[in-house]
Amino acid sequence: MARAAEHLREGHAPILAQHPTLGQRRRRTQDRGMWIMVSGPYTAGGADMAGRAANLCALNAAALALHRMGHVPIIGVNMALPVIEAAGGGEAAFEAVMMPLSLALAERCDGCLRIGGASAGADAEAARFRAAGRPVWHDLSEVPGP
Repeated sequence: MARAAEHLREGHAPILAQHPTLGQRRRRTQDRGMWIMVSGPYTAGGADMAGRAANLCALNAAALALHRMGHVPIIGVNMALPVIEAAGGGEAAFEAVMMPLSLALAERCDGCLRIGGASAGADAEAARFRAAGRPVWHDLSEVPGP
């Protein structure tokens, strides 16, 4: 706060005014491509650790392909896992963090690439996009370029 007051006395714009708004960031990002959530199974079907690792590998491979297309890929699982670990791990932390954080990320994205098989969580993410009138693609070939 003192730094902001000092800037005002010196005739500078307030620090917060120097930072872009969400809309300005979104426009700049869209010039480079869309923010696309990659949504697919992670724990679906009671996947064990090897199954979860394989599912995460598939999500990450799709994210890499989107990045190479010029988009910004977002994976809810990749955001949530470190937070779950910081919360002490375990089922209670998983339930409290995984879907709420993934669904919050979905609100910030321009579209969704839904990959893989059955998954209630991935279906909930895709439904959030459809309800907001934002696209859901099921194959990389459907995703438009930047």
